[in-house]
Amino acid sequence: MNDGCGVARTRRIALSNAQGAKRGRKSKMKPVESEEAAQARVCKTVDLIPAEGNTLTGSEDGDNSLSQGIRNEPEQNTQLGTGENQDSLFDDEDDPPLNIEAVEERFIDRTKNRLKQTVQREYLWKFRQLATYIGMSKLTRRQISSNKGKELLLKFLENEKPRTRRFSNAMLKSVWSYGLNLPYPIDSRRDLGKLPKVGRRCSPPDALIEQWARAVEKEEDLYLKLLVMSVMLHGWRPSHVCKLKQRNVRLDAGGMPVAIIANGYDEGFKTNAPIIAHLCENYSNSLMEFRKCLNSTLPERPLLPFRSTTGVVSLDREMTVDGFSRQWGRFRKKHCLPKLRPVDLRHWTASVYRRAGLSKVASAAFLGHYPSYGGSMRDWYDSPQDEDILREQQERLPDGTLGFLFPKIEITQGIPEEMLGVLGDYIAGKIGTMDMASQMETFRLRLLEKPISNAQL
Repeated sequence: MNDGCGVARTRRIALSNAQGAKRGRKSKMKPVESEEAAQARVCKTVDLIPAEGNTLTGSEDGDNSLSQGIRNEPEQNTQLGTGENQDSLFDDEDDPPLNIEAVEERFIDRTKNRLKQTVQREYLWKFRQLATYIGMSKLTRRQISSNKGKELLLKFLENEKPRTRRFSNAMLKSVWSYGLNLPYPIDSRRDLGKLPKVGRRCSPPDALIEQWARAVEKEEDLYLKLLVMSVMLHGWRPSHVCKLKQRNVRLDAGGMPVAIIANGYDEGFKTNAPIIAHLCENYSNSLMEFRKCLNSTLPERPLLPFRSTTGVVSLDREMTVDGFSRQWGRFRKKHCLPKLRPVDLRHWTASVYRRAGLSKVASAAFLGHYPSYGGSMRDWYDSPQDEDILREQQERLPDGTLGFLFPKIEITQGIPEEMLGVLGDYIAGKIGTMDMASQMETFRLRLLEKPISNAQL
């Protein structure tokens, strides 16, 4: 036993000196005792320790706690949680779980000059979906930046619809880069493969639009009527309706609104494309009456200001897109109408402009689009004056899109109202050619049997 204690003591001193030299420090080692003296001193100390504490394997009361010289020397222990490996297990204290609110604030601050607030909200909405799905609030930055974060991100994108996966990936990449301040781990071509192209919605049929148009004619609330007509007649986005100001209205010599001209950059539209829209008589009269009800036409005030659910209008407060959606749903519920979104009406109005023979420049001015988005040289250089655009819109659609849907029929001869009604149904697309011809023939035969009176003329 004495030989074993002395050998262990000698090895420990030699190992301590080697470590000191490795760290570049001068080792101040005491002269090595002779083997006999070391054995005698260690064995004498062991005899003084109680039996239950006599452990020579490095326990709390064993050999390592006896000598001050030994206690100051570094220990070599490979057990996890002790020695030099202790710091590596407590790295989580320096890498706490992610603060989602801080990530969102950082993203908003770093993209405020590049993205509009509405776009920022859409990006953060998708990021919150990801954070909830993978439990991001329980993960650290080190975990998110590792392969585990990439696997969770890919798993979330796999659950997205194929046609929306492209947009979801773009939104998450922006928040990941500017909010988390980490390199985005997804390579679209390598990790997601070939994604389907963006699909286009089909324009709704005229029969569906007609139900909404009939409801607009019956609507007595000028606020709701203008809100729906703004989209139905011009194809504007909800953000267009919310951002338009009183200064954008152009008046004629008699004070009647005749046009709306707005710059996309100045008004904060989704894009910088301008709106140049001729106002039909129906919309112009409703807008004039609404402006009289407001009793205030200050240039900086919204065209359609915010209105609460109780009907209180805040003249200086801008309506939000969410507020627009609530008013839209209120109108639909009030008249028991089938589902129709503003974007559906935007597609329908674009189709009406084509059917009416409007040029691409005039159609884009109505919708608030850049006509040069097509990429052709003609679209880029064909830039007519605002007056020319308004004149073309007035000539092609004097009564707006609803006038194209319900064309006016002027009685120039003695034609019975029944036949005019059949002709109107045919023009509106309610009946086909054969049905129209059959009903017309029926009325014609009746007229042969009974002459037309002066009252019918």
